[in-house]
Amino acid sequence: MQIQILTPKHSHKLRPYFSVAIPAGPAAPIQQDPEWIDIDDYLSGSDDIVYCRASGLSMKSKMEAGIDDGDILAVQQTGFANPGDVVIAEVNGEYTVKRLRHHSHGLYLVPANEDYPIRRVDRTDSFRVWGLVRYVIHKMKRAA
Repeated sequence: MQIQILTPKHSHKLRPYFSVAIPAGPAAPIQQDPEWIDIDDYLSGSDDIVYCRASGLSMKSKMEAGIDDGDILAVQQTGFANPGDVVIAEVNGEYTVKRLRHHSHGLYLVPANEDYPIRRVDRTDSFRVWGLVRYVIHKMKRAA
């Protein structure tokens, strides 16, 4: 999976927002007037957030929400990550989106899609965490 960094165009618009939780079970009426939300502020929360577009299927999974080809990623640029975080990592000058795992015998970049190989980060590799994936924005697809 590769990333494409998107150039920000500041167009802060307030949108209607219903803060009440919508049930995923039995239907319930919404008895609340909307508040207003700036979705850019909500997604970023800080100045170190950038948006990227995912490319590829290595992070698509049936077991979790996953990242699909073309999804927008809200990424906090930081050089630090904890095991289990989904990161954008730079390995030998190439970027990839994977889940970071640490074992006693090494550091690994793990895809969500079982059809893709796990990447061990060797001592000879140039490696850094470029950012943490904080949100994934994707379009809903119709069921077949």
